[in-house]
Amino acid sequence: MYEAECAYRRPDGALQFLTDSQTPNDHADFAVLKVSFDVRDIFPPESDNGSGLTWEGGIAAISMRIVDQAFERTLRGDEYIAARDFLLLAHGTELWESGDDYAEALFYGEAA
Repeated sequence: MYEAECAYRRPDGALQFLTDSQTPNDHADFAVLKVSFDVRDIFPPESDNGSGLTWEGGIAAISMRIVDQAFERTLRGDEYIAARDFLLLAHGTELWESGDDYAEALFYGEAA
């Protein structure tokens, strides 16, 4: 699972997520996005060619919790697309590294 805190807004009712550089200093609306991964296949490391463990899959779900609130909801439709695009743009490297860690934990039997 990957988590990222970010600012958000709803201009015209559509959910938008803001990078740090887009967030005004007085902005008050923040949320935590949680990503779970769908690992469909894992390919073990190959010592003969030096490749590490790789996996096939992607993002299974993204949930959103507004900061200072207990309620969390799974994003769907346009909200899911907005969150996914934001995460890939602003947190892409960290996001996929988290997916790699999750796949490795599954491979070695460390994930529940």
